[in-house]
Amino acid sequence: LTQPASFAMKSRGRPKSRSAWEGEFENSDLSEQGSLSPRRVKTAEQQLPGVEFEQWSPRQDLKELKREKFSLRSWMFELTAFLVFLGAFTASTMMFKDRSQTHFLEALFREKIQPANPIRQPEDFWKFVETNVAPVLQGDNITGTPNGTIFGNLRIPIGVRIRQIRVPEADCARTSARMEAAGMIEKTTCYASIGITTTETEYTLPGGALPTDIPSSVAGAYSWSDALVSDEILQFGTMGLYPGSGFLIDSKNVAQLLSTVALLKERNWVDMKTRVIFVDFEVYSANLDIWLTSRTIFEWLPSGVVIVFPQVRAVYLDRYKFESTWDHILLGLEFTVAFMMVWHLVQELVELSTLGPSRYLRSFWNIMEVLNLIFLGTTCFLRV
Repeated sequence: LTQPASFAMKSRGRPKSRSAWEGEFENSDLSEQGSLSPRRVKTAEQQLPGVEFEQWSPRQDLKELKREKFSLRSWMFELTAFLVFLGAFTASTMMFKDRSQTHFLEALFREKIQPANPIRQPEDFWKFVETNVAPVLQGDNITGTPNGTIFGNLRIPIGVRIRQIRVPEADCARTSARMEAAGMIEKTTCYASIGITTTETEYTLPGGALPTDIPSSVAGAYSWSDALVSDEILQFGTMGLYPGSGFLIDSKNVAQLLSTVALLKERNWVDMKTRVIFVDFEVYSANLDIWLTSRTIFEWLPSGVVIVFPQVRAVYLDRYKFESTWDHILLGLEFTVAFMMVWHLVQELVELSTLGPSRYLRSFWNIMEVLNLIFLGTTCFLRV
């Protein structure tokens, strides 16, 4: 039969084999797509005296199909293919990943941007920008002076960006209203936690007033930019998920950055409405052809606590330099992984088309295969 039969047959006395049944009914008009129609079972028993039919359960049918299709050769082929895929994937991601240069560069900047003291007030934040971030614009990574530039041959092609996300006023809790009515506390203005949709799009001071007399050099810090303008994406923090929009300002050099800090600090740019601030900069190492991205996230919680979350990542810009034999081997391994992934995907699609979704998903291993392909595809996407 081309497909597993929905009905099994046995002779009275000694059971009749499946192969004998196939030979007897190969050209019979009682065969419908390799199985007997339930409406014609009675007719089949009348035309073939001595043979009776009984319905198989789906579990018996699946076991019979697996028993017929299993062979040691195909099993060994699957095992070998899996081992080749596993070896190529492991080697391409672990053995040929040069972590030494990127690791040390990440550690160097992670140490530089880590605040020496806890951040509790806006003054502490501005001091961090002046003492930890401003020297980065000098390309200074060794000595603490501009003369240190020669050691790292580092370049800052973009500058430093400071971006904050603010929240509007919110209703206070009923307990607060009762305490105000009882004269226990003064009238209070509350500011809620941040959400994807609960952000302020017009910069207003606590109390609702608009800022005035804004210097032109920092006017951008008071203008809201959406994610398309800021070219930012959703960002996970320690306490929440933050949108790519906000109030931002870029500084190209250290003099501009220090001037911006002085003006924004004087005008209380960071206040009770501030919920998160991002301090970003990028560094390029000409010696190593490495691009380093640094982002320090300051989460200003409604409780008054400030959580600092630094992120540093260094990557090679030219992954396939083809300067050595190992570069060609790495490319060959990654091609093998991609080929095996496509091959497994085609196999699963064929099996899904043959068995149908409901029958395909009955198998635990089919589900594991689908999950494996999803995880592998996500890993390849993130790697590229």
